[in-house]
Amino acid sequence: MNISCPLCPSVLQTNETRVYCCFISLSTCPNTAWVERSALVYSNLFYFIPLVLLGYMVYNHKEYFESPKRSTAVFTVLPEIVTLITLVIVSSLYHACADSWDCTRTCIASFDNLYKSDFTISFQLLCLVILHTRDTHMVVWKWCSFIICLTINILMSNYVLDPPKQHNPWIPVVDYYVIVAVICLVLISVRAFLQLSVFKEEIRQFRIWYLGFALICASIAIYCQLSARSTSGIGGNSEYGWKHPLWHVFTALATFARLLMIAPLTRCVSTSSSDDLPFTRLP
Repeated sequence: MNISCPLCPSVLQTNETRVYCCFISLSTCPNTAWVERSALVYSNLFYFIPLVLLGYMVYNHKEYFESPKRSTAVFTVLPEIVTLITLVIVSSLYHACADSWDCTRTCIASFDNLYKSDFTISFQLLCLVILHTRDTHMVVWKWCSFIICLTINILMSNYVLDPPKQHNPWIPVVDYYVIVAVICLVLISVRAFLQLSVFKEEIRQFRIWYLGFALICASIAIYCQLSARSTSGIGGNSEYGWKHPLWHVFTALATFARLLMIAPLTRCVSTSSSDDLPFTRLP
């Protein structure tokens, strides 16, 4: 089957080529090519914003984690740290290879592997953002959730994103969001079953301003991703070059706000000489 590229419909490509847009070969690169490529690649640097915040929380672990040990704090947020670092690398490599302009395209691995990896890690981050907690008592649940989500995202990248017998050239994005929502709902239900009172208290103490900011950023990011697709569902449209970098920016900001939704900790004031005082969250 031949696929018409939205950006240059005169060029036909087969689904075996596994590219979502035509590669335009020119003797000299137009400025727009470099701008588009730079925006798609370097917008991934925004993911360092939540990454730096996590580093700050670990450094000041006594303010953000119930455990007095820094090693426990690191282990608690290690899934988010690993996922964010991996996403910066994988997404940058993917967009450098997926560049429409042949003169700016650089691939260090196969396009297939890069775009599957990009969607796997992107939706892995989405799962972790929804499930995020700094409760050190739920480390086992968190790591189990991390492994479950990663396994399902890998399977989806092979059987939803690219079914072996169908070789669909583009991802059914809405299906992805539905599956992720169901996975997270099940895992949150498991956590609520394990520690209902603590879970309810954590939600009650969410900082509303950060919650609102996270939801606004997430909505804008999803809009930018979905509206940048072509009407046929195959590849990107003419707005992809500037809308998809905004997906990177606003998902990074939504992640940043989600981390701040959970307030820092402070020990309750007491006249007791005991150091084993309960923790409360700052407003």
